[in-house]
Amino acid sequence: MRKFLTAYRTTPHSSTGVSPAKLLFNREIRSKIPELTKNEYIDSEARDRDAEMKQRRTDYADERRGTQENSLAPGDQVLVKQWKENKLSTTFEDAPYEVTNKYGNEVTVTSPEGVNYKRNVTEVKKYLKAGDGPDLNKARETVSQVELPKQRFQSYP
Repeated sequence: MRKFLTAYRTTPHSSTGVSPAKLLFNREIRSKIPELTKNEYIDSEARDRDAEMKQRRTDYADERRGTQENSLAPGDQVLVKQWKENKLSTTFEDAPYEVTNKYGNEVTVTSPEGVNYKRNVTEVKKYLKAGDGPDLNKARETVSQVELPKQRFQSYP
């Protein structure tokens, strides 16, 4: 176990570029592992490189998960997710709630009765009124105006 720990502590870390022993003691510890180069480092450079590597990993994970910024703001009307009582119950409540505060992923909403609730942004969705959303009639008109190519049926002998 001692050999493994010595090897780990003297090997430069991929995110900082410096060995853990060098970061802790500000010098390399003596070991039988050969060193290729003796490079000097500055503590702020190691911190900057570590922060950059962490940000790259975060960006990669966010991209893989398909994360999106939510557009909720205080004053918006939202629908709150409700418990499923049976298979016929709806996912969201019927009455719109009002967002009173937003802090990160936490949203404070006020019910029509005046009761405050704290929820995660994944448990609420924006309530679109009649004029807020995309105009479906306009979308239908543009789709009907597009001419689709006529299919030709080929007969085989």
